[in-house]
This record gives sequence, C-alpha cells and structure tokens, in this order.
Amino acid sequence: SVGPLVLKWQEFLISKGYSIGSLDGVFGSKTETATIGWQTANGLTPDGIVGETSFAAARKQGFSHSPSSIWYPPRPNFSSPSLAKVQQMFGTFQYR
Repeated sequence: SVGPLVLKWQEFLISKGYSIGSLDGVFGSKTETATIGWQTANGLTPDGIVGETSFAAARKQGFSHSPSSIWYPPRPNFSSPSLAKVQQMFGTFQYR
C-alpha cells in the first residue's frame, strides 16, 4: 500500500515509539515489522496487516485517519496575546 493513509499509520507507529525509517507513505518492510510489534504489544494477531481489528485498537489509542488531519499538527493550547500585551512587549506601532 502507498498513500496518505499509510503515511498517517507511519506517524501513529512513530508516536508509539516504533522505528519505521522515513515517513514516506510506503508500507514497506520496516513499517510491516513495526506494525507486527505494535500488534503483538496490543494483544492482536501479529500479521502485519492493518485491518479493521488493528484500526479499531489504534482508534482507542488516538489514531485518526481523517485525511484533513494528516498534514496539520494539533492546535496549541494557548490563547493569542492581547493588544495591550503586544504593545507592552514591542511598543506601539505607527502607520503612515
């Protein structure tokens, strides 16, 4: 398999501490080996195939294969500074 879903799976494996080589969106031997390791650690049949059972277990661990989330990091947990704070840090701006 090749494509964005494989890339998302590779990102998931890396987030769980598995080494897959490079993030390339190709389900090669390193991704298969990492998948088997993850399946074994989670009590699944270690066949290297990411089927419905593996997807269901991964979803419980935060895996989302939504295409819109592939290229974007999670939103940071802080608010933008107020105008007063910006002016305190950088002074006031004058436009001409």
